[in-house]
Amino acid sequence: MKHMGELIAPPGVCRFCRCSEEDPCSFHRSEGPVWIAKARNCCNAPACIRARNEEHAARMRMESEWKRKRTPAEIGALIAEEQREKRRQYRLKAKSRKGRVA
Repeated sequence: MKHMGELIAPPGVCRFCRCSEEDPCSFHRSEGPVWIAKARNCCNAPACIRARNEEHAARMRMESEWKRKRTPAEIGALIAEEQREKRRQYRLKAKSRKGRVA
C-alpha cells in the first residue's frame, strides 16, 4: 500500500527535507544521504527520522480507530446521520428539478 508521502517523493529524494544525492541537505554536506527506507524516500537526518516516526504513529492511531468496536448508540447515531444526509440530497435534487422547464 502506498502512503501519501511515498506518492509525493520519487525514489532518491527525501520526502521530508527534499534532499537527494545531487542536492544534499545541510545534514549531509560531506557525503550524500543515507537512505533508511527501502523505497529510498527518507534520509537519515534526525528531523526526517522523527517526521517518519510521527507519520507512522499517526497512521497506527488511525488504523486502531477504524478497527475499534462501536457501541449501539454510536451505530444508531451514524445511521441517523446517513439518513439525514440522504434526505438533504433528495431535497436538493428536487429543488433543482423544480426550476427546470420541461
